[in-house]
Amino acid sequence: MSELNENDYSKMFEDCGAVQKGHFVYTSGRHGEYYVNKDMVIAHPLLLSKLCRRIARHFSDQGIEIVVAPAVGGVALTQWVAYMLSEGRGEVLAAYAEKDGDKLVFKRQYDKLIPDRKVLLLEDIVTTGGSLQKLMEAVHDFGGRIAGAALLWNRGGIEFEMPVFSLVNKQFVSWAPAECPLCQENVPINNDLGHGKK
Repeated sequence: MSELNENDYSKMFEDCGAVQKGHFVYTSGRHGEYYVNKDMVIAHPLLLSKLCRRIARHFSDQGIEIVVAPAVGGVALTQWVAYMLSEGRGEVLAAYAEKDGDKLVFKRQYDKLIPDRKVLLLEDIVTTGGSLQKLMEAVHDFGGRIAGAALLWNRGGIEFEMPVFSLVNKQFVSWAPAECPLCQENVPINNDLGHGKK
């Protein structure tokens, strides 16, 4: 059986309703016509397990000892990927980082699991790379050794100074609010997804 490609994974997102069209405000404040709703992916365990299986396979020979992600969306990713990396190799741990002001930190005694371990960073949807950068800093602060990062979808075309594996690398056009054609056409902003503020 041939390996699935980026278009296959992108279609999986579309089929479960994760890729939505409308008028959205992204975390950066920019506006766009498409939004990738990670929660629709997480709501489908069979789909999420397939995505995480591919990530685990990519990093299977890297000697990963713990996988980490930002809460809340990344928690399910850590469990699946750690479980799949553990199969037949010994236990790989899973932990998540939480917001503390403008930083991410490891609490709940997860901080004791990070030092001197080889760490895989996980993130769902990356646009600006801000949360992944904070996660990287948190791992460094707690003495972990970063092996790389895995993303479900790299929406911003972000590049990092570490190995990064993305199931989907697809950017969507975005505009500054003053230049947004959807605003000019009076298309209502979706208040259910994204940061629906004018």
